[in-house]
Amino acid sequence: MSRKDVVVAFSTYPYSRVTLAVAQNASTRGAKIIAITDSENAPIALIAEHVFLTTVQSYAFPDCIAGAYLIGNILVALTVSTLGSAALEQIQRNEDDIRESGEYVANPPRKMFGRPSSRRRR
Repeated sequence: MSRKDVVVAFSTYPYSRVTLAVAQNASTRGAKIIAITDSENAPIALIAEHVFLTTVQSYAFPDCIAGAYLIGNILVALTVSTLGSAALEQIQRNEDDIRESGEYVANPPRKMFGRPSSRRRR
């Protein structure tokens, strides 16, 4: 993490200590923090340079975070449209690093909705 980096942190009530700690660590190293959260008083909002607020209220638990993810996707699209192929290459490098770290579950069984099963029933 350095001044060249930006961290986009998603945090809604109840606020994650892990997300806040990652953002604080990045901030102390000079990275810019963008918060996507549900309140201007959220802990993450208090350390962020830019804050995007979204509602997360719903009639069921857990609350709906679709708006937060929409904001995140818009930020990625704007970044890629501004930086072009350099941004796409960096995204690919980041994905490769994450895969190599073992963070992802490799090749889990998948059931695709709306597609016929590849297995034959007898």
